[in-house]
Amino acid sequence: MKRLHTREILAGVLLAALACRGDPTASLRAGPKSLDVQPLVMFVNEGSSRALSVVVRDEQLNPLMATVLATTPDPTVVSVSPDTTVPFPNGTPQTFQVTAVGLGTTGSGRVVVASNGLADTALVTVLPTLYHGAISNLAPRGGDTVVFRIGSDTLQKFAGSTISFASGHVSTILISTTDSMKVLVPFSDSGPATITSDSATYIAGVVGTVKSVQSVKQTGNVWATDTSFATAPDISALLPASGKSYQMIITTAADSAKQCPEIAADTSHSVRHDTVGVNTVFDTVLTATAVQNPCMYFKFVLGATATLNVTLDWEGTATNPDMNIRVCSDSTPANWGTACHADKQAGATDSTSTCTQTRLGQSCGPHEVAKRPESTGNQSYLAGTYWLVITKHSGAAKARNIYLTISRP
Repeated sequence: MKRLHTREILAGVLLAALACRGDPTASLRAGPKSLDVQPLVMFVNEGSSRALSVVVRDEQLNPLMATVLATTPDPTVVSVSPDTTVPFPNGTPQTFQVTAVGLGTTGSGRVVVASNGLADTALVTVLPTLYHGAISNLAPRGGDTVVFRIGSDTLQKFAGSTISFASGHVSTILISTTDSMKVLVPFSDSGPATITSDSATYIAGVVGTVKSVQSVKQTGNVWATDTSFATAPDISALLPASGKSYQMIITTAADSAKQCPEIAADTSHSVRHDTVGVNTVFDTVLTATAVQNPCMYFKFVLGATATLNVTLDWEGTATNPDMNIRVCSDSTPANWGTACHADKQAGATDSTSTCTQTRLGQSCGPHEVAKRPESTGNQSYLAGTYWLVITKHSGAAKARNIYLTISRP
């Protein structure tokens, strides 16, 4: 009886001791001990934002309600502001919007979060989406040259880049280095230029497409007088030396069909097509404005025999529009039949015809086939005066940009 009584006394003492001790983990919940920042490393596209989440935790990692302040010592690279669009029921996670505002001098920035004497830092690397270099002319003429220059001390480099102007019109690259590009301006709309293969020097392997901060507005036409034999721009001084080439961008001129060498100056020489494909019967008569509409003319003078090759490409398809090249040694309409030639090129033909009758004679058996690009091949020209004639032979479309290359073997 005495042993049982003693046991009960000991159990009571133990329970009393435990009651006095309390929760053994209570000291671990004494207050904020750490900041849980997610993510600590961020890659953000220039001009875009990402969410940053911060949770204040005690020593047991329980979330606590606490005030969190987020700032940045790199305001030219990033900005940070509370995100009130993502509320949490218990109020413990706090979110911020981190925005990549620029590249600064390093391409990276920091966001510092602090609460109750605690602090941590998230690292932000900005991925470039904008071209920050210089553009030599923001209102260039179509067909003129413009230089895009990054500079040797910037965070971006050209890496086999191409440059397109507004609405996707592609420029012709004349000179390209990692720091600058000289291009021919296409006929285009107003807007930023798009540069492919832009390399970020501060992030290995990152190559992307960027748009210029400034807008470029193509204004005017370098070759505005290319609408007739009489006003043809003289490109004699631009002809390349042996082993070189000269490139041009021109645009489709206003309608000038009756001045084209494949169309007679009078109405008795309209172009006719053999639409049934028997190469003998010209059953469809097309007016001068239905074919050869328009032509563009360029004059050149040779002081000695020279071999040249003219290559023609354009925006569009091989048949819409169907383009053609001719070289004429006489601008007199009565002499076009013997003075204008399109030697060794596939030529131009209406997409539904296999036989064409023009002032220059028939092109039947073998008939000419439309293709893109066109080329004259290497042709030898004696000393004298010539006109390079680019013709829109057929098709409803008019190429806004026509790419010419004159080369000398």
